[in-house]
Amino acid sequence: MDKSLFTYRGVVYPWHLDWMDHMNVQHYTAAFDQSSWILLACVGLDAAYFRDSSSGVAALEQTIQYKAALRAGDVFEIHSSILAVLEKTMRLRHEMYKSGTHTLAASTTIAGVHLDMNTRKGSPIPEPVRRRVLSLWPTASCLEFEISGPEMNNIDSEIESERKPS
Repeated sequence: MDKSLFTYRGVVYPWHLDWMDHMNVQHYTAAFDQSSWILLACVGLDAAYFRDSSSGVAALEQTIQYKAALRAGDVFEIHSSILAVLEKTMRLRHEMYKSGTHTLAASTTIAGVHLDMNTRKGSPIPEPVRRRVLSLWPTASCLEFEISGPEMNNIDSEIESERKPS
């Protein structure tokens, strides 16, 4: 990643291991989830914002790549960035490294949508958040992205069409 924020540090405990003595996938996912909330808070989407605005976010798609096994006692850290910000959606990227060696252990890309929690529909990402994202990652406005499956490729326009009365 060109520019990233430090969003998480953890250690692998013995109870995180699967029967092959690797950290089980559920714990990678949990660490990436923690990083997502920290990253969102860094751009203004924090607990106070969500409570005060009756807004939320939801993941639409997540892809994880496993590169190097983490084992009991390994310390790891996650660095994160926002790859794209559109009207209602964002694409986040997290990279998990073994601390000390800086070996890439895993990475994930997550597509998410900003929600109006009253209507449970997609809603525009607030302009101050967009400005903060673009101040950290200027190319995030230039990147379009597709979500797997033809039904997800136009999520911004599909969400908008759901709001219009039939």
